[in-house]
Amino acid sequence: MELSSFTWAYYDQLLSELEKPQYLVLNVSGFILLSEKGELPLDKVIVILRHDVDYSPNSSMEISRMENEHNITSTYYIRARGSYDPLSPDIFKWIKWLNQNGFEVGLHHEDLYITNYNFTEAVKLFKIDLQLLRGISRVITVCAHGNVAKPKHVNHEIFTRNYTTLEENSLAGEADLTVAKYVKQLELRMENLSDSGGKWQPFLEVLTNAAAREVIYFLIHPEWWHK
Repeated sequence: MELSSFTWAYYDQLLSELEKPQYLVLNVSGFILLSEKGELPLDKVIVILRHDVDYSPNSSMEISRMENEHNITSTYYIRARGSYDPLSPDIFKWIKWLNQNGFEVGLHHEDLYITNYNFTEAVKLFKIDLQLLRGISRVITVCAHGNVAKPKHVNHEIFTRNYTTLEENSLAGEADLTVAKYVKQLELRMENLSDSGGKWQPFLEVLTNAAAREVIYFLIHPEWWHK
């Protein structure tokens, strides 16, 4: 029987399930790099585990601690221009800890929105933000933040308009665009489960019913989760 939604107890139960041998849990760059090399094991259920740290670094710290206890690593996308400062002592220390313990740290960029959809200025700001985060941790993937429900342009359009922007900045890929590209190339079935907007998803139910050659892409926003 599933525990109550959005509790750390439920998330702990999900992590316990992910420790079973039929699953391969990958961070975003892990999936991209294995796919690129043709080394993705297709005899397992592939789980991509990602967190967008939109508003709550404290909840993110707790979730990462839980994952570490289960020997599971994931991706944490950090905002450079959001409601928290990645250079503040506690967050800086946590990002360092993530990097040292096998987690992936990525940039949760929003520069297209910040520049009022000026693509040239957005790319300039993106490079500044990427450099800032790389001053704390290794960063090889990025992910667009959704600032508003119906934006004029989506933040990741700085790549769809010029995909070489990723390569020019020594990035392995973008969390949505590049993952989707390899899922299509490898002819895999992918199930996206995101709690965006506080919408509950049947995470455990989908996971336990998945089969080999399936990709389960979990997007967990820590701000919704609690004791």
